[in-house]
Amino acid sequence: MELEELIETLARPGALPDGETVEEVRQTHASVVFLTRDHAWKLKKPVDFGFLDYSTARKRARMCRHEVALNRRLAPDVYLGVAKVRLRADGSVGVASRGPIVDSLVKMRRLDDNDSLAARVADARASEAEVRAVAQRLAAFHRECPPAPAQFQAVSTFLANQADNLDGIMRAGDAPGDGGFVERLRIATAGLEETVRNELPPRQASGLARDGHGDLRMDHVYIEDGRIEVIDCIEFNDQFRYADVALDIAFLAMDLESKGYPDLAKALLEEHGRALGDEASDSLIEAYLCYRAMVRAKVAVLASEEAELGHEAREVQKLKALHATLHAWRFATGERRPRLVLTMGLTGTGKSTVAGLLAGLLGAKVISADETRKRLSGRGEHEHPASGLDSGLYSAEMNTRVYSALLDAAAESLAPGRSVILDATYQRAADRRAARDLAESQGALFTEVLCETPEPVIKERLRQRAQGSGDRWSDAGWEVYLAQRSRFEWPDDGEERWTERVSTSSTKVEIARRLFDVLTTEAAV
Repeated sequence: MELEELIETLARPGALPDGETVEEVRQTHASVVFLTRDHAWKLKKPVDFGFLDYSTARKRARMCRHEVALNRRLAPDVYLGVAKVRLRADGSVGVASRGPIVDSLVKMRRLDDNDSLAARVADARASEAEVRAVAQRLAAFHRECPPAPAQFQAVSTFLANQADNLDGIMRAGDAPGDGGFVERLRIATAGLEETVRNELPPRQASGLARDGHGDLRMDHVYIEDGRIEVIDCIEFNDQFRYADVALDIAFLAMDLESKGYPDLAKALLEEHGRALGDEASDSLIEAYLCYRAMVRAKVAVLASEEAELGHEAREVQKLKALHATLHAWRFATGERRPRLVLTMGLTGTGKSTVAGLLAGLLGAKVISADETRKRLSGRGEHEHPASGLDSGLYSAEMNTRVYSALLDAAAESLAPGRSVILDATYQRAADRRAARDLAESQGALFTEVLCETPEPVIKERLRQRAQGSGDRWSDAGWEVYLAQRSRFEWPDDGEERWTERVSTSSTKVEIARRLFDVLTTEAAV
């Protein structure tokens, strides 16, 4: 039976036991998951990527059994067993105990997406106490993991994989940055590799290279009423699980930091090391964080070239590649200070679009002046009162309140080391200077992104906004734009050192590439 036909068959009523009905089907490059109310049934695709071989039904059955056995180490009540898909006596195909075997399924208890650490971080629900509990759970797991086989060469494996990561990014036709950036990244990682050469051999000799998880991402960690379940370890290639325990936990730490929570990443690593009695050096941890970010970058770059994904999905992968590569650069260079960014400019110049792209690149929080203004006045996002330019919501007094609130919110984010983006016109030089002073007082990097676009484009954007599309918080129209243009206090020569001009009349990926260049080439200020 062809894969597409099998997927359609298993999604039909009656294919699964006990009357279970498929509510959703999710696919990755290697598997198909059928979600019912209570269970997740995973089918492995008949693919062979070299490092992953599911090409025959026998191999898929063996990998299903391997997956269940390995993942029961961290999620014993989630992995329920392996079910056989068979040709039934009545000629139908589905899960059954008798009949010729068609394929195999991993049966799992269905987990609530909202309980994943990824969802908890995205909703700002994740706490330091929860992250430390996850670290303790993983430390206990690593303590019980068997050592990697004696023939496993931890250093040469790491260096070969890191070289492959770099080559994978550089070979792509649409790689992050230009060839010059990749070479700068290669140079920056060389020092980290020397640290690995020096520090990893004694760690392996002491038993810290173990058969771990191999894919510790936030979306594989679930917290259910305080109970921690960790799923989806690598089963298809045993060598991909063999690693220094610090490299294993570094994947999750990298995920946390790149999504904007360096404080939680630090707590994770600190608690994991304390629980294991492991004192990995800061430079070794940075090498491991860089490695994990580069793995994610390479995977995204390769996915961005898969024609079957479609244009929109490929563009999303390009943005993911830029995000991961930026953080690989941060780890490689050791420049991990938080950053305060102003996305500024006249109304309609695309400030909110740029702020969103920067948030994706940096893993930063966006604080909008338009939203802040509405909330301070007790109004909702779609309420657009007829205030004059210098009255009501836009009086001098309200402007002072709004920009003061932006600074307070930024200070709250910067305090634990989290980057933040202030999305506002910032037409007054004094307001920009106050933001720079805040960044300096918090030890943060500071950047002003001045958004620009041709006036006819602005006019069309504001026309569409007036018809209800575009920015849902903003009240500004063409008249406001003209007034701002006459009043705007443009950066002078002294301020130019912090200011980067970005055109917003191109595609999102092109804008993101320009922002990526700004964040990886500007001098640390």
